[in-house]
Amino acid sequence: MPATIPQKPRAARSLWTPRFREALKPRDRISVSQWAARNRHLGPESPEPGLWQNWRRPFLQGPMDAFSDPDVRVIVNVFANQMGKTEVLNNCIGYAVDQEPGTTLLCFPSEHTADKHVRSRLRPMIRLSPALTRHVSGSLSDDLSLKTLHFDTCDVFTAWANSSDAMSSTPCRYVFGDELDSYPVYMGGQHGSPVEQLEVRVRAYQDSGKQTYVGTPTTETAYMWPLFQQTNRQHYWVPCAHCGKYQDLVWDQVKWPKKKLASEIYEQRLAWYECSHCKGEISDAQKLKMLPRGVWAPKDCEVDDSGGIVGERPPKIQSGFHLNVLYSPTISFGQVAAKWLSCVGDRGALHNFLNLYLALPFKEEVETVSEKRILAAKRPYRRGTIPAAARLVTCGVDVQLNHFWFAARAWGSQEKSWLVDAGRLEAWTDVTRLLRSSWPGAGGTARGIDLMLV
Repeated sequence: MPATIPQKPRAARSLWTPRFREALKPRDRISVSQWAARNRHLGPESPEPGLWQNWRRPFLQGPMDAFSDPDVRVIVNVFANQMGKTEVLNNCIGYAVDQEPGTTLLCFPSEHTADKHVRSRLRPMIRLSPALTRHVSGSLSDDLSLKTLHFDTCDVFTAWANSSDAMSSTPCRYVFGDELDSYPVYMGGQHGSPVEQLEVRVRAYQDSGKQTYVGTPTTETAYMWPLFQQTNRQHYWVPCAHCGKYQDLVWDQVKWPKKKLASEIYEQRLAWYECSHCKGEISDAQKLKMLPRGVWAPKDCEVDDSGGIVGERPPKIQSGFHLNVLYSPTISFGQVAAKWLSCVGDRGALHNFLNLYLALPFKEEVETVSEKRILAAKRPYRRGTIPAAARLVTCGVDVQLNHFWFAARAWGSQEKSWLVDAGRLEAWTDVTRLLRSSWPGAGGTARGIDLMLV
C-alpha cells in the first residue's frame, strides 16, 4: 500500500500567501539613489517624466545616499532654488517606506505648504511607484484634511512649524524639515523653536534615527546656515574640461564681456566659467560633461586629478551638502551673469540673488564707528545755540505712554542741519512751554521754533 504524504493543516497553508512570502525575502542592501533608479517614476507634469535617472543630476546622489548611510545621523542640504532638494527629500521618504521603515514626520513652514506638498508631490510619487503602492494600507484620496499616510510598513505624518499642536507627535525614527528659514524663531510657551521640536522627536532612536533638513538659506543667523556650519560642509568638485584639475564652482570665476548688455549675455550665452587652475574658458556644453565626474568633498579637503579626496576627513555623522545654481544642467552661465547684472544697485535683489542662485546667506554689514571718529564729527557750536547760517528751526515730539521725547534742529541751505536741543518731557504743559521757548542765535538775537510736529 503506497505511503500517504501528510498534508499541512489548511490554516497553516493559508499563512503562506504571496505577500507573506515576499515579506520574508531578505532585502537587497541598496542606497537611496539605487532605489530611486529602480522605483521612482516622475509624472507627465515633470520636465523629465519617466523613470528616475541619476545621470541627469549626478550631484544629487551624494545627498540621497547619505540618508542610507548608517553612520550619518543629521543631513543638511543647503541648495539653491530649483536644484532638486525637494526630489531628494521625496526619494528618501520613498526609500524609508520601502526599504528601512520607521515612523516619519515631515515638517513644512505652514499648513498650506504641507497640504500642497502632500497633494502635488508625495501622493503622485506613491501612485506612480509600484514599490510604494504595494505598501499602501489607507486611502490616497485628495482630501486635504488627511494629514497622515498609512503604509503597512510605517506611518508618515505631516506637520507645520507655526503650530505647536501639529509639531507635538509620537517619537519618530525619521524627521524631515523643509525650508527651515521660513520657520518661526520661537513657538511660544515651553515648546522652544520648531527645529528643537524636530530634534526631540528622534531622541528615542539614538542608533537609527535621522534628521534631514533641506532648504535655501536667507541670513547667517536663520536656521539653515548655522546648521550647515555644524556639519562636514561638503561641496561638489568637478574636473576642468581643459586641464582636468578638480575644483568647486564659485561665483567669482564666472566671466563675461564687460561691454555687453545683460540681455545679450543671456540670449547669446556669452558668459563662461574660468578654471581657477589653467584659466581655461569652460562653456555650458563642457560643464554638462564635467558633472558626472564630480566628487563630494568635505571641508578642509581637496580632490586630486584622479578624483580621490585628499586631506583629513571630518566625521560624517553630521553631513552637509552645499549646491549653487552654477551646477544646474539647465541654467547657463550667461543666465546667471545676466541676473547678477540686473541686481546691481538693488539691495533687495542682491539678497535674493545670493539666496536663490548662490545658496549663500545675506550678510548685513554694520559699520563700526570709533570714539575718535565721533569726536572728529563735532562742529564749532554749543548745544542750545542756533548757528548764524540757520534759516529755520523745527522740533519733533514723540509721544510715549507717560512721557515725551523731543529733538529741535536748526536748518540751513542744502539740507544742512544742527542739533539745537533734545530731551525728555513729562507733561503736555512741558510741550506747550517748549513750543514757546527760544534759544540765543547769532548777534545775541533769540530764535524760537518755526515748525513743530507731535
